[in-house]
Amino acid sequence: MNANTSSANTDDWNQHWSAYAASNALNPAQAYRRMLIFRSLELGRTPGATRLLELGCGQGEFSTELKQRHPKLELVGVDLSHTGVGIAQSRVPSGRFFQQDLLQPMAIPEQYRGWATHAVC
Repeated sequence: MNANTSSANTDDWNQHWSAYAASNALNPAQAYRRMLIFRSLELGRTPGATRLLELGCGQGEFSTELKQRHPKLELVGVDLSHTGVGIAQSRVPSGRFFQQDLLQPMAIPEQYRGWATHAVC
């Protein structure tokens, strides 16, 4: 495998979110996708605390709208991109966001293992 092949097969999500976070927010397909997810989750219809784990939180677009719709919801997001996690945390200060390669053993704090009542990917 040469250097060109290996770099072409590796996604650089830090670069992606640095370059495209603003334009991604304007994509109407993202708003439609979020609407479908909200409809499927049926949040707020069950008693007790709602705790959502978002796998692949990116730069927090879904998390931001989620907290606007459900302010009492507890939220944890994980993403491969350190840059995406930083943007998500700045958008949703009440959430907890962690950089995590999902192909590696989980490194998030023990308190969040088995914690979620809902999950999205």
